[in-house]
Amino acid sequence: MKENSPNTLNEWYQLILNEPSYMMAIAIGGAILVLLIALSVKGNNKKAILKQHAPNFIFEAFQLAPLGRDAYFKIKNIGEPAFVNFVGIKQRNDIKITNANTTNFEVTTGKIYGIFCEIQGNQKIKADFEVEIDFKDRLGNQYRQIFAVDEALNKGKVKLINYA
Repeated sequence: MKENSPNTLNEWYQLILNEPSYMMAIAIGGAILVLLIALSVKGNNKKAILKQHAPNFIFEAFQLAPLGRDAYFKIKNIGEPAFVNFVGIKQRNDIKITNANTTNFEVTTGKIYGIFCEIQGNQKIKADFEVEIDFKDRLGNQYRQIFAVDEALNKGKVKLINYA
């Protein structure tokens, strides 16, 4: 070991105080550390805040027609206003949505939106499919929410797809 090397904590402290280059290196390292911590915390909070204030739909009602060829269900927006990009049926190609407008419309907070479905072919509709809704908030963030029709009053989970 060199003779000029500090051996005790007090000697290290005196060396740092007397050498401006050591003090500058410690200050820069500390600033970088604080900046990295701040950026990591800010990124995590942004996603949580977006989810908290995101549009959010709940499944209001589901009703099958007496003959089983048609179905009607309602969704309600309990979150911020949303611009719906797509409403579709997952897992079933034989069920078609018959609403005139299923894309590019706004659902304001508290509004209920009714969706009419009709089955193609000779089968009857059973509550064994999922409804998928893709929508944007006013900032342009894209979300997807999927409802399982067979679960009563299914809230569905909002999933953030894309930041604006």
